[in-house]
Amino acid sequence: MAVVSYSSKKLIPAPTVRIQKHFNKSPGGTPLSTTFGITVGGLILPFKGSPSSSGTFWDISGYPTDEVISSDNWFKSIIRKQVAIRELFSTDGLPFEIFPDDGSTGLTCYPIIDDINFPEGNWTAEAPYEISMTAPILLGFVGPSGEDNLPTFIQSAQESWTVELNEGQYENADRPQSFRVSHTVGAVGRRTYDAAGVETPAFVNAQNFVLPKLGYDPIFALGSGTINIPNSYTGRNQVRQNNLDEQEGSYSVTETWILTSGNYLEDFTVNSSVSADTGLTNVTIDGTITGLETRGSGYQLVETKFTAASGAWVAVSGQLFGRAQMYTGIDLNIQPLTLTVGKNPLNGVINYSCGFDNRASNIFADSISESITLNETFPSDVFATIPIPFREEGPILQPIYTVTESRRLLNIEVAFKQGTRETNTGGNLVNFINSSPSLDVNKKATILAIINAANPSNLAGVTQVFTSQNTENWDPTHKRYLRTIEWVYQ
Repeated sequence: MAVVSYSSKKLIPAPTVRIQKHFNKSPGGTPLSTTFGITVGGLILPFKGSPSSSGTFWDISGYPTDEVISSDNWFKSIIRKQVAIRELFSTDGLPFEIFPDDGSTGLTCYPIIDDINFPEGNWTAEAPYEISMTAPILLGFVGPSGEDNLPTFIQSAQESWTVELNEGQYENADRPQSFRVSHTVGAVGRRTYDAAGVETPAFVNAQNFVLPKLGYDPIFALGSGTINIPNSYTGRNQVRQNNLDEQEGSYSVTETWILTSGNYLEDFTVNSSVSADTGLTNVTIDGTITGLETRGSGYQLVETKFTAASGAWVAVSGQLFGRAQMYTGIDLNIQPLTLTVGKNPLNGVINYSCGFDNRASNIFADSISESITLNETFPSDVFATIPIPFREEGPILQPIYTVTESRRLLNIEVAFKQGTRETNTGGNLVNFINSSPSLDVNKKATILAIINAANPSNLAGVTQVFTSQNTENWDPTHKRYLRTIEWVYQ
């Protein structure tokens, strides 16, 4: 008879076990990994087996002796055993074993628990149960590496190369059309555990599959036999976009190159990440432009490295937002969060870093950051606190049998773009000081629209609204505007 255990805790009477093997293959038929679906079907008896009526499991050889339990307590015993089974199988990655009575080698795996089911019944004399789990490998007498020796631990994978004309993108009038090469490798992994119970997240298993497959390959990139790009072309402007979804267990990388031989080289990377705190996707573009100098037939200097790099930066700076959206496929806020530019005139190098996110579009057209917050204060009890000398219990709390009013506090904070440096003297000083958005017709209308939308009179059941606070703060030097309004309502 076989013995079935989880984390060395035996299930007695031994349940039935069903194993279903699933082969994960690529669309082209290449084996990627295997998955074992394991279903355990057992029977709980109130006075017999493991777990016991107290919820403890048998973890030594042999079998536990039957318990003496009156039939009036059979239901309670079954319920306690159900709780024990649920608690045992609430943790993934512990060793699940099926081995003969003599303790010799059997089958072992470290599964993910999918489902625990106790079918309907009166649960007075017995109660069946079913546990479903998934494991990437079965170990034991089949060998130390398991069946099939496919330790990639992924559910699916894909790899593709695309070579196409970079339409309309010439290096200059005297040079031929450039080309775009795209290489995408992606996988969806599976969460796994080793014998020590150490978890490997699904996205890490996917990453381990993808990373060795990255890199420029001229066999695919030059389009031999089709586009026939000259061998003198090499990959320029390399971009790697990493997409990692921890929750879905996926990881993919898209690499792109521009095949060109112009007067500058550019290398940049687009990284995207999802914040667990805000749910926003942050996209950062970090790049380096290296200018190439141009000399005439007499070896005279026609264009310096820094001049070439500066001309390239003029073009590139206007493409950062479009690149961020194109390489991530995310609808981003056009206003960057950060922009840092470093210039090295001697080496003809320009470094830049620009960050975007997919926060909501700005309400004000010329703002760089906006924050609108609502703070609600709901009614609370009104009571009197009456101090009583020498009273050990403290003061007497006397109910007044009423509640406080409801309050809503609106804060509007906006930072506007800085223009050219202003001379704040004479008549200009008056305009400078009195440049508050609330004095601008269009901005004032927008501010009032926000205020009207937040007014508690829009809430159902509100019959009275009073404004208890209405203040404005304007910092013309830093172009920061703050509007605070508080309403009292019933």
